[in-house]
Amino acid sequence: MKQTIEIYTLNLRKQKGRKNLSFSDGLDIYDLLKDEFIRFIDQVKTGPVDDYENRTIKVPSEINGKSFWGFDNQKRYVYGIIESGLYGKQLQIADKDNPRNILFSSSNNNVALMKPFFFLIFIPRIGDTAFVILERTDNEGIYPLFHTLFASFLHNKRPINGKEYDYTIRPQNYLSHAYVDNLKNGTIKSVKLSLSKIPDDLADAYMLHDLDVDTSISITLNFKGGLRPGHSVSRAIKDNRTIFSSEAFTNLFSESQRSIVTESIMNGVQKERTVYLSQENENHIRPYYVIDVIPNERGYSDFDSILSAVYSFIDSNPDLVSLLNQRDKDEQ
Repeated sequence: MKQTIEIYTLNLRKQKGRKNLSFSDGLDIYDLLKDEFIRFIDQVKTGPVDDYENRTIKVPSEINGKSFWGFDNQKRYVYGIIESGLYGKQLQIADKDNPRNILFSSSNNNVALMKPFFFLIFIPRIGDTAFVILERTDNEGIYPLFHTLFASFLHNKRPINGKEYDYTIRPQNYLSHAYVDNLKNGTIKSVKLSLSKIPDDLADAYMLHDLDVDTSISITLNFKGGLRPGHSVSRAIKDNRTIFSSEAFTNLFSESQRSIVTESIMNGVQKERTVYLSQENENHIRPYYVIDVIPNERGYSDFDSILSAVYSFIDSNPDLVSLLNQRDKDEQ
């Protein structure tokens, strides 16, 4: 079956710090994670999650002596399953072939439907960039929850020079080159141009008289049937003079932010996604990647199958492989 994953690169900084911390400084976070992370979740965090309304978590129990977590010393991966569910509503479980046949009905709203989420986190021996791969189950992700657990673990487990620091975890969406190319080569459905503040000398022309407050304006161009992003189309999108003949519009949108909505085939599925044309905004895209896994008896991903699929995904993505071989910037 098809299953969706999302990927984030991670940097650590001391609170209010401006420099990424090297993973070679202080205690080895990988060693801490492999020995204690699952135990930390199981013994400290199992139950309702602080700061999350109506969410509870647990680590799945062993089945026939088999646990659902592990580590790889050679690759420095820590991986496992976190089960999480929402409560706050009374649940009814029905037979799909006979919906009137209620197989289970909760007596209160403290019952949670627990779903398993696979995670794999890579911590380099040297360098400042880690990454985490997280499974999405039933179109539901757990990155905010994982971020909370990881930050809480670090706060409790990583003293430096005899002191404990609060850490800022700085995530970025991982965008493979193939993913970006597929998005930008998809059928263009629309272009949006937006300006966060209208220049004072043009505001009156657009009936915006409250010049003491920030004003914004945007325009969306919808292309009937879609456009293929050939050279002339891309040039027109990036050059306002090609789109607008009016000098006022040309001046107004000369510094605008540009984004396009494309309809692209990603992992064999056709979807609409928004692409921001400025490179610094590309990480606003929330990319999801599809892998093939074998379902278990509950209909979720079999643990060994998704572990193998994630390994293969990493090995097939050069940017992730390069992180496995990164060198500490401080030593260069």
